[in-house]
Amino acid sequence: MVDSHSWSFFGSRTGLLVKSTSRSNPLVHFTFIKKKSERSWEKPSRGEGIILPIELEDLGIMLDMIDGKGESHSFKARDATIDISWAEREKKRLWIQFRSYRKLLDHPQVQVFRALLSHLFREKIEFGTNEGTERYGRNDKPSESVSFSENSGIALSRRKRNGAQKNDFRVTKERKQIGKTTATVKKTLKRDVKQVSGTIKFETNRAVLLEIGVKEHWIPKSTIHSLFTSWSKKEQAFLIDSWILERNEIDIQNK
Repeated sequence: MVDSHSWSFFGSRTGLLVKSTSRSNPLVHFTFIKKKSERSWEKPSRGEGIILPIELEDLGIMLDMIDGKGESHSFKARDATIDISWAEREKKRLWIQFRSYRKLLDHPQVQVFRALLSHLFREKIEFGTNEGTERYGRNDKPSESVSFSENSGIALSRRKRNGAQKNDFRVTKERKQIGKTTATVKKTLKRDVKQVSGTIKFETNRAVLLEIGVKEHWIPKSTIHSLFTSWSKKEQAFLIDSWILERNEIDIQNK
């Protein structure tokens, strides 16, 4: 069974991308993009388009609506409203609209859309609602054991399945306060890093989209050196390489 899913629904002017980064992450993300010219579309990696987190409850209501239990559904996402409604009484074409982004799914696309949402809904109910499924960034596996030491901080022991080899590395437990957030350093760092307070808006296997201040920036996971909760909607603290902050023109003072 695969852990992530992604599918795109394109029209002549608007595209909708449905993505799940992990079956244990209870959120699904909708990405809306527009065609800018005859050969160019908006690129989320450049901060273009709109990326929206969709809750399990809204997935369930959308599935009910597609199955004929309603004519329309509206819900809040990022301080605005997503509207979903049938284009005609026959219920073969579906409108999905957020702000100026309006995507019409034709009948074949509706079938794929429903099958995908249904699969994600069942999968996330099974794997994303269990206690102890919280996953941290940079692809740390849940099988890794975490132990705490008052003197040395955190020691992460990564064992191979056969138990024959053990690779220990030391992690400094550093508690610097940024507002109401606290960063935990992954390992002793000998590099120029800065602490940044931000909110995760989207995640891929290699990067996270962080809202820092009033702007959003794509940050490679390889440049983040603190643990973070992938699907938390709350502000978190991140230790990030200074060079990537400078390249993105993120003016954060090192604290």
